[in-house]
Amino acid sequence: MLISVTGSIALADSTRVQIETSEIKHRDAQSRGDSIELQLDVPVGQSRIALAGAKVTLVDSYGVAKKYVADSQGKVRFDDIVAGPYAVVAAGENVYGSTILFIQPQSRASLRMPLAAVNVKKLTPWMDKFTSQFSQKHANQLGHVMSQIERETSFSDQVQLREGGILKGQLVSILDPTSSNVSLAGTEVVLTQKGLAVGKTYTNEAGEFLFKGVRAGVHGVVAAGPAGYATFAFEAIEAAALANGHDPKHQLVSVMTNDIAWSLPVTLVPPTMIPGVVDPFGASMTQVPAMIGSENLVSADCCGHGNVGGSFSGGMGGMAGMGGSVGGGGIASGGGSGSIGGLGLLGGIAAAIAIPVATSNDDDTAGPVASPSGI
Repeated sequence: MLISVTGSIALADSTRVQIETSEIKHRDAQSRGDSIELQLDVPVGQSRIALAGAKVTLVDSYGVAKKYVADSQGKVRFDDIVAGPYAVVAAGENVYGSTILFIQPQSRASLRMPLAAVNVKKLTPWMDKFTSQFSQKHANQLGHVMSQIERETSFSDQVQLREGGILKGQLVSILDPTSSNVSLAGTEVVLTQKGLAVGKTYTNEAGEFLFKGVRAGVHGVVAAGPAGYATFAFEAIEAAALANGHDPKHQLVSVMTNDIAWSLPVTLVPPTMIPGVVDPFGASMTQVPAMIGSENLVSADCCGHGNVGGSFSGGMGGMAGMGGSVGGGGIASGGGSGSIGGLGLLGGIAAAIAIPVATSNDDDTAGPVASPSGI
């Protein structure tokens, strides 16, 4: 059986994502019978050692998770796969990546997933608290995941900056709009560069967001809100570079298309699939309410155990309400997240994923971004 995979690579700071809103770019995955092979990857120049033995979790639309371990080459084979949407999450020693996939019959080629450098120990308590925000809600309040893509949307790995370094983006939800009242408004979006958080903003009611003063190069985006969360990376390209013939400095191993998009989509992992996303970090979490028709939201061995809270979570908690902007490697925060409605901790999650990992060397220091601006 051939399987077609459509989705967006979700990374913290190591690869690129390209999108065009007019059509879908199918990502094909090689399958043998009912299996799909996934190749974990990192950008050119980064060590591949962390790929060996990486923990990989595949989560279906009901939140049921299956766990795998990558081989010495960073390869994983998913078995017993049927058509539908899946969240795929991979975590190694301080590397992490996630993606939303729509699997359909018919396809060819292999699936590759680059991973990013993150501080896993600091991320764990925030992922746990993020999940707990949904535990008090009824399953119907979380929305239902679409079983197929009705309107095609394509993904690429380069986005063109507009005049003044303006970067525009759009949240993409896989929740069925006819059965979900979950709003995209107020979702926090953090922009990172070389592992450092350099800008922050919030989406409007349409799920749109905007950053100003963004420099060309590889960046990461972290988003968290009522409709879910996502992390991934992309390459921002200036118009002048395109006119002169673009030759990227940060060549990434997973280039799916040469198209360059005008807007950056952020495909969210929905609440019902988040428990499996948390799993690779070993967080002890509260189970999200089961959807109707699902006997087990999370597999019995999905949930690990770990410390929650502590001095880190206390320190990051105050960060969500800060104002202003910090250049270089600092974290730039906008207004408070109280408007999200009981999800104020989401700001801490986005910041935690973007914990600085660059050195003090000038060549590794992220450039400043002007104060982020919402639409």
